[in-house]
Amino acid sequence: MATRCNRNRAAQLMMLGSLSLLVTATAAPPPAPDRVDAPATASDADPVATALHASLMKGTRHARDWLAASDFKSLAQSADDLRMLADLMRSRGGGGKWQAAIDRIIAEARTLRQAAESSDSERCRTALNAVEQAASTVMSASSRPL
Repeated sequence: MATRCNRNRAAQLMMLGSLSLLVTATAAPPPAPDRVDAPATASDADPVATALHASLMKGTRHARDWLAASDFKSLAQSADDLRMLADLMRSRGGGGKWQAAIDRIIAEARTLRQAAESSDSERCRTALNAVEQAASTVMSASSRPL
């Protein structure tokens, strides 16, 4: 029991440290494109949105670990973290496809939270898969938030 609490606390501290860096970085506006008609490249991507996306993907891995351990309280907290990261990503701007992809992550994270609160493993698994799928496609929805 103490080991699980220590792992839980360590994961929370790691997420908190990452979030504090990301919140500080989100104060900067997203980079403007040099030309509106120029195709976006990987180097054109907003570095803050890219960092938020990486944190979101790492958060889904943590959530999967909580699910495997049947630690629904920690899973619910991770769902809240995922939703907060997606909200931060939304604040970076972006086109309609970008916003729609972010909205899907937020909706699925809410579903994950509800499933974790009811300790329903299958619903948690389904919701977490949907969060991961939406998170993996969000960066391709718009390679550069506008």
